[in-house]
Amino acid sequence: MQLDTNYVLNDVLFKTNEYSLDEKAKNSLKILADKLNNDPSLHLTVHTHTDTDGSDQYNKSLSTKRALAITQYLVLLGADKERLDFLGHGGEKPIADNSQPEGKKKNRRAEFQLSRGRFKDLETNTGFAETIFEDEQ
Repeated sequence: MQLDTNYVLNDVLFKTNEYSLDEKAKNSLKILADKLNNDPSLHLTVHTHTDTDGSDQYNKSLSTKRALAITQYLVLLGADKERLDFLGHGGEKPIADNSQPEGKKKNRRAEFQLSRGRFKDLETNTGFAETIFEDEQ
C-alpha cells in the first residue's frame, strides 16, 4: 500500500440516510486497524461521501457521521485516536452517476489515506467528543 494515496474501502458502503457499519464493513475495518496497530508511525485520514439526494448541509453532516462511525470503530479495535483524522465531503466528489440507483450506491463510499504524519492541507476533524451535529442539538 502506498502512502499518501486514496483507497476506497470497497466493503464499507452505506445505505441511504444511514451511517451504521454492517458486519462486512467491520471485517474490512479490522484489517485496516491491524495495519495501524502494527505500525505506530502510520496516520490515517478517513474521507466519506454521500450521493446527492438531500441538501448540501444534510449530506455534509451525514458524511461526517459516517467518517466518525469509521474512526470510532477503529479506536474500538485499538487504533490510537491521535493518529486518526476524518472528513465528510457530502456529495461534492461523486465517482458515479447520481441519477441511477447503482451510481448513488457507489457514491455513498468511504476512502482512506495512510501517511507518516497528519495531512496539513486538510481541514479534518480530530475531536471525537467535540463533534456535534445540528440534528443532535
